[in-house]
Amino acid sequence: MYIVNRSIKPTLTRARSQLRQRGATYSQCRTLSSQSRPAPSKPGTDGTPLSFGRRKIEDRKAQNGASSQQNASKSDSKTGIMAQYKEGFTFRKTGVKAVPIRKHKVGPIEPVRKVKIGPWSPLVRKIEAGTSSIGREKDKNEAKSASRNQAGKEREVERGKMMEYKTTLPLSRIYNDTLSSLTPDLFYELALNPDTPLLILPPVPSSPSLPHLATSTGLPAFEKWFFPNPSTIDRYEPFNFQYISQFGATMLPYELLTPIIPTQDDGTHDVLSDWAAYNALSISHFLPPSPPLSSIISKCLAHAVALGYDPALKVANNPTLASSFSTLIPGVPLSPLQWELLQKYGSLFQQFNSFRAPLQLLVAAASSSDADSNCPSLPGLYIAQAQLPDLPPQLLADLPLPSVLQHLHQQTKGRGADIYNSSIWLGTPPTFTPLHRDPNPNLFIQLHGRKAIRLIPPNEGARLFRDVQARIHGQRGTGTIRGSEMMEGLEKAELRREVWGEKYGKRGAPDGRQEGRGDTVVLGPGDALFVPKGWWHSVMSLGSEVNASVNWWFR
Repeated sequence: MYIVNRSIKPTLTRARSQLRQRGATYSQCRTLSSQSRPAPSKPGTDGTPLSFGRRKIEDRKAQNGASSQQNASKSDSKTGIMAQYKEGFTFRKTGVKAVPIRKHKVGPIEPVRKVKIGPWSPLVRKIEAGTSSIGREKDKNEAKSASRNQAGKEREVERGKMMEYKTTLPLSRIYNDTLSSLTPDLFYELALNPDTPLLILPPVPSSPSLPHLATSTGLPAFEKWFFPNPSTIDRYEPFNFQYISQFGATMLPYELLTPIIPTQDDGTHDVLSDWAAYNALSISHFLPPSPPLSSIISKCLAHAVALGYDPALKVANNPTLASSFSTLIPGVPLSPLQWELLQKYGSLFQQFNSFRAPLQLLVAAASSSDADSNCPSLPGLYIAQAQLPDLPPQLLADLPLPSVLQHLHQQTKGRGADIYNSSIWLGTPPTFTPLHRDPNPNLFIQLHGRKAIRLIPPNEGARLFRDVQARIHGQRGTGTIRGSEMMEGLEKAELRREVWGEKYGKRGAPDGRQEGRGDTVVLGPGDALFVPKGWWHSVMSLGSEVNASVNWWFR
């Protein structure tokens, strides 16, 4: 705002009035007045005093100009520094603008000093020597990398040993020494206190022998029940028949699934009847009746049709093929589709039989295929959970209580080794025990042949068992009592599929294969396994040899 000198106002007024009298227009009068007006001057330059308010405005302008110059000089130094504090801010959208919100308190901003690092600079020498913070961090990372590499090598070694031991249990659960050397205190430390399974593997010499196994386990049955050496290269007797036959009349509990499903190479359709016809009536009359195999084939075909299996649908839709499909002609092998359906669904329709028969029945079944090639075999015959007190005194003496259980009560001041029950398990392959759990701890020793045991922790096993029970029956089960509902039908098939996996065939799976649930342990002659109370387990025979086992439950 400028103040015009008022002394020239009367002169301009008189000039304008004279122009109007002469007939000049209004615009000509405005042009004259603007030409005759002197240039305005700033207040105070011509000695005119400023008012108080105007003086205050001018002072403020001067101060703002000085401060803006200072801020402009500082903005260049702040531009590079604020980048290091960018992480301390987050941005929130409010309308169009992004408002910064400080997340934590940032200290005073200091200028960043740029350091040029050359190959011989002091900082490089400190990093190489490891004395600077960057060097220490580098050493720490290298140490971590070396530690990870070492841990990886140790895991590879452990995995190799696990495959060598035929188990997926960690090495901390493997006791690589004889059962007789396991003291009660060590047994408590390795198995009872942590309440975890323990695999006991005796060192195997270059030429293992049955006397060696008898010494390492403390069980004379290794020497007395089985031949120490085969009589010929092509023939091996699984039992010492001269010794076992003395007790052939001993009555024991048996299990058998009927009808026995033949293999593709078998030339017979009724394995059980053919075996009974070949052997003496005094032995074979103990065997249970067997439903005809043709009825199982019909059920398998109907089940495959219900599932929408295409080859089965083609047979069912053809009346001629459907009528002849279940008709079996003696001496004529099974067709590929018949054999395929029996292998897939035959176990669903087998009948579980529990009966008592003399020990001689198993001896005859075990020796028939080896002693005489003309005699058909009898697979799946199983002396299951026969109590040791039911054996003759001579056979019972061959299976004494292991020393670790004998001295456990004495050396642990009465904390354990109260024997609850004990059983013997003898059978021709394949033998199978579904998923279950025991109410007491279990010490299991393999005498002959091989068995695979799948171990599942209590909580996981209970959850799995409840799911299968609810899916099949719509109700829950305990799994502690072996009943026919666990040994046949859909429940057995579902439990086997869930525990062992889809790829486990009728005869078992190759060693080292890990499918299904839990951990796997493969036991050979002389190996032992401790199963804690409440741990779920399922047992399957491996190979074609007769398998024999013994176990003790204690509390």
